[in-house]
Amino acid sequence: MKIKTLTLILFISTNLFAQSNKNVFDNVGNKYKYKAKTNIYQSSQIKDIVNDIVYNHSIYDGTLGYRIQIYSGSSQKAKQRALQLISNFRLQYPDIEPYLKYKEPNFKVRVGDFRTKSEALRAMQDIKKKYNNTFIVLDVINPDID
Repeated sequence: MKIKTLTLILFISTNLFAQSNKNVFDNVGNKYKYKAKTNIYQSSQIKDIVNDIVYNHSIYDGTLGYRIQIYSGSSQKAKQRALQLISNFRLQYPDIEPYLKYKEPNFKVRVGDFRTKSEALRAMQDIKKKYNNTFIVLDVINPDID
C-alpha cells in the first residue's frame, strides 16, 4: 500500500512539476483543458513531503538513493588504485555496478544502486568482509526499471 501511494504521489508530482516549482498541488485542477475542478485535501506535511521530492528530483536530475563507498584516495596513484579496485570488484560482485567518482582532490569508488538504506545495509554486510572501511552514502542512483 505504501509503495502504491508513493508511486501515485511521485507520478502526480513529476507530471505537475513543469508547471510550478513552488507547489505541485496548485496546478492539479488547471492541468487539463476541461472545466472540472479537483480538490485535494491533505495535511500540510504531505504537501511539504511531495514538494521536497519534486524539488530533489529537479536538482539532481535522477533518483536519490544509496551507494556503498569502498575507497577514497587523493595520492598520486589514487586513480590507478581506484580503477584496480573497480576491476577486482566486478570480478567478485558481477551483479553490483561500481562507479568511479572524482571530486577534487579525491577519487572515490562507490558501488550499487540501492533505493533504500536497508538494501544497502544488507549488501554492505557481505562487501565489508572483503573491503574494510566501507560505508553507505546518499547519492544519485541509476535504479533498474522493471
